[in-house]
Amino acid sequence: MFLARARSMGRFGSVALTMFILGIAVVAGCTPQKKEDATNARASVDAANRQFMDAFARGDAAAIATLYAEDGQLLPPGNQPVQGRTAIEKLWRGVLSLPVKGFQLTTVELIAHDDDAAEVGRYAIIGNDGRELDSGKYIVLWKRGAAGWKVYRDMWNSNAPVVSPPPTAPPDSMP
Repeated sequence: MFLARARSMGRFGSVALTMFILGIAVVAGCTPQKKEDATNARASVDAANRQFMDAFARGDAAAIATLYAEDGQLLPPGNQPVQGRTAIEKLWRGVLSLPVKGFQLTTVELIAHDDDAAEVGRYAIIGNDGRELDSGKYIVLWKRGAAGWKVYRDMWNSNAPVVSPPPTAPPDSMP
């Protein structure tokens, strides 16, 4: 119907038809790019996570810190935010001084858009004796820049139940 109407409108119809076809081509050409970006983001995040796990196993806090953006932040449970690579390296150096030998990361979901990505995953910390010391979940926000994909925000928490101190009796109820 559109084609018949375009033909009956003469030169204007030809221009309209050309614009319509170009519009479809542009929209169709954009769609695979987004999928390609998401695929590239996933491959980059997977590679960075392998680098993190390898550096952790080697006890290399400096290598871990290079995976973070210059203005990256760690948001560890029960602590204040840790800002910047130097502070991030210091935090990981402290973790690596504990009796741990491995850190396993499993990406559950990755959503990428342009130069930003959000990763949801699970982690497990392995002790020197090979036993799992902790497991939990994390969310990492990634940013792509000139140096590739870097961790912008990193937040996690344990699956272990929170241990509360025993309740104390109010002062006025004591004998």
